[in-house]
Amino acid sequence: MTFHLSTPSRVHRRQLVLGSAAVAASLAWPRMGRAQPKAWAIGSTLDLSDGERLLGEGLSNGVRACVAAVNKAGGVHGIPLQYEVLDDGFKPEPALANAQKLLANPALMALLTPLGTQQAKALIDAPLDTAVIGPLTGTAALRQKLVPHVFWMRATYQQEMDRLIDHAAKLGLNRIGLVHSLDPFGKGMQASFEASLARHKLQPAVLGTTPTTSSMEVGPAAETIAKAAPQALVVGLGGPAAAFIQALQKRGGSPMLLGLSITANAGTVKALGTEIEKLIFTSVVPMSSKVGLARAHRADMEAAKLGEPTLATMEGYLSARMFVDALRRAGPGATREAVRQALANNGRAVNLEGVSVNFDRVQQGSNYVDVVLFNRAGKLMI
Repeated sequence: MTFHLSTPSRVHRRQLVLGSAAVAASLAWPRMGRAQPKAWAIGSTLDLSDGERLLGEGLSNGVRACVAAVNKAGGVHGIPLQYEVLDDGFKPEPALANAQKLLANPALMALLTPLGTQQAKALIDAPLDTAVIGPLTGTAALRQKLVPHVFWMRATYQQEMDRLIDHAAKLGLNRIGLVHSLDPFGKGMQASFEASLARHKLQPAVLGTTPTTSSMEVGPAAETIAKAAPQALVVGLGGPAAAFIQALQKRGGSPMLLGLSITANAGTVKALGTEIEKLIFTSVVPMSSKVGLARAHRADMEAAKLGEPTLATMEGYLSARMFVDALRRAGPGATREAVRQALANNGRAVNLEGVSVNFDRVQQGSNYVDVVLFNRAGKLMI
């Protein structure tokens, strides 16, 4: 899949949301002749209780904003959407159990935005008959082969890392370090970091580690980084990022801080306060008001009273909009397989209000990566 930002259409976005419904309604009813559901169901398994809960809440709020807007406009094929979220505590076994529980509902058409590398892997490895849209992980190792039921909606961590290291190198910084976790997610992060440095013929200035992705045991890593005093540091952490940065500052560490998209979560922004303006982050979704989908995202978040739009809410919103588009094209008698085939779309691009989404033959992630900043008030500078 690739993102291309195109010129925003003059057609009102509600017309875009509803315009294809009439065409879809004319499509043939499937042979199985099952009755239409009372609601099209979608579901997510997310962390709502552990270290990545704010990220999970952001993703689910983005989906909810889309669902509310679509239902207000009459649903899809005249049928409303229903969204259910289950808490997996950021653990793969509960994530798979949650997915199986959600799939027990015959009206469920897709699973959206599983959060975390190991949780996503559990769903990728399972023999599911339902599309999994937008796993929130950029681990490239999960995308080395085609998995027919998985549709990636974000760039890889390698692409994000390349963008950050390129930025640092352009500033003349050559002593660059990384803090990451000692688990599959973190090891993938280290591999991406070293590959990005190699493009500039550089070696890691220092590596600091935490035990796991969600571990708050950040002191030893902060001590290691502070002693090495790199010019720049990539923060390859999610939920624990703010605690690590604060621990580093207490030890006198002051490198330029570069964060991946997972680092730019609501918890980091809130915990760092005015210090957030000193960090540079990558974003894998377009947030500029020049993009129609970003404007729709903001308007639908406001209408649903779901708080300030964030990078996480935009990821959830984008995945939900992609599902809605596929459901329309699948027709009024849509099945799980019909939705999956509509997503694949034979390699043809779909325009979502200025964002062109095109799943390629291996359904790999987007190439869209940008650099974003926050102001002292914690607002994205867009």
